[in-house]
Amino acid sequence: MSSEFPRNRVESPRNRVESPRNRVERDALTETLLTHAVTQAARGDDLSQRRLQQQAIVLNRTLALGLARFFHGRGIENEDLDQVAMVGLCKAVRGYRPAEGTGFLRYAVPTIRGELRRHFRDHGWLVRPSRSDQELGVAMRTAEPALEQELGRAPTAAELAEVLGCDAEDLAAASSAQSSFRGISLETPLSEEGLSWGDVLADPHDAGERADDRLLLRQIIAHLDLRRRTILALRFDHDLTQAEIGRIVGLSQMQVSRVLSETLATLRTWITDGVPEGVRSARDSSSGPAGRGRLPMAIGSAMAG
Repeated sequence: MSSEFPRNRVESPRNRVESPRNRVERDALTETLLTHAVTQAARGDDLSQRRLQQQAIVLNRTLALGLARFFHGRGIENEDLDQVAMVGLCKAVRGYRPAEGTGFLRYAVPTIRGELRRHFRDHGWLVRPSRSDQELGVAMRTAEPALEQELGRAPTAAELAEVLGCDAEDLAAASSAQSSFRGISLETPLSEEGLSWGDVLADPHDAGERADDRLLLRQIIAHLDLRRRTILALRFDHDLTQAEIGRIVGLSQMQVSRVLSETLATLRTWITDGVPEGVRSARDSSSGPAGRGRLPMAIGSAMAG
């Protein structure tokens, strides 16, 4: 459906009138148009019914596009979202029953928003997770700020799971699934020198290149504090879940998730731009010969409980 509609005039059921000057006039005229559309349908005049419905669609075009703008910039083309919103408006116009007395605006807004959200759910994911993970992710993003305000602190995974009526493991899976919505192109630049992700990815068939990458990563990880190195080792060396790591190191699953995300982001920056001089000078002694046993000891102590 084209998003180009006439904007200056709208036909009333009997004659042409100027477009309404405000929302109250628009709502009143919409109600009149759709009431007459129902009457024409009852008389079997489908042509008049469609003409009146089309006028209501034109009249409420700005409403649909305004709702679409709330979803702009989230990974789907803005023009596609505008079209989806117009589809939602068409469904609202055709499904509205004036006799029920709810008012068109109260009926149309959730209908259009629902259409937009379904489009994101069905077409917006690069790697599509299960519907339950998608829905739980939406509920989590809504509940977490409210619970944080109520408690005066960040809620633990157990508290958030209790509010949402789910297990902590399900919550962790839904949280991880949110990163599947959009991907990063291999052509994305990493630096002003023109390096891209494709340039820095290792060749999986080049053992020497993989060895160089492991050596570089080991040297950079050594500049992290002991807690972050411990969490990285528990996650990637011992393959523990975030909830299991949280129980070992005394953090909630959500806190472990944040630490991992921040740590990985830091490592990416250091790989690209180098370790800052201040961090180099503050490097703890555990990376030196006398302290190399501290990390295994810390992991062993933590896992022993």
